[in-house]
Amino acid sequence: MPFQDAYERILQSTGLRTQTDIAAMLGVKQSSISDAKRRNHIPDSWILTLFSKRGLNPTWIRTGEGPQYVAGTDTPRRLFCRNSRRQRALSRYSGRPCSAWFPSLPTSSGKR
Repeated sequence: MPFQDAYERILQSTGLRTQTDIAAMLGVKQSSISDAKRRNHIPDSWILTLFSKRGLNPTWIRTGEGPQYVAGTDTPRRLFCRNSRRQRALSRYSGRPCSAWFPSLPTSSGKR
């Protein structure tokens, strides 16, 4: 699994843009992202974190094949912003409000 291909899929699926944002979401140091890139390997623990936090299909992350989400978890982004704790976490990780990530979704107050 080449790092760059899998990393691009992670960026695409999470909507995050920087190594710092990805590291915060994964609960690792930014230097860990740089180390993984240098080693050309995504650690299995990151794959498991992406599955548990986002419902991402590990096979899709590694190879780009199959569905992006595991069956039964194909709407995690739609559901992600409905919880105010998650909204705060997403805003903290990205520096942008949840509504900026998913503008078609109502905010927790019911407004867009």
